[in-house]
Amino acid sequence: MIISDLVYGALQSLDNVYQSTYLKDLDVTYVVFNEVAEYLEFYSDGSVEGTGHDLELHILGKVETDVHHYKDEIKSKLIAAGFDWKGNANEFIQEIEYFHIQLNFYYLEEEEL
Repeated sequence: MIISDLVYGALQSLDNVYQSTYLKDLDVTYVVFNEVAEYLEFYSDGSVEGTGHDLELHILGKVETDVHHYKDEIKSKLIAAGFDWKGNANEFIQEIEYFHIQLNFYYLEEEEL
């Protein structure tokens, strides 16, 4: 499985979703996502349960309400696609005058039997 395909599929109704691309000075709200880790998950007996994927999504925009709307949409869509939400952090980046929300998710790709 390619995790980016799953993310793109879940977020296909949102505009301006990119993988690993920071677009400075873009005048629209946009999303950048990265898979930050991929690792085996094990059952307590030591057998492989599947592959864990840790994902970060960064929402950036000049309009705070748009950024928060994207956050709510992304959380809803990724949870519906089987991701677990792990939290978020909000900030205003003074240097570029953007609102920024980082969302963290986990996805377990179960081992096929």
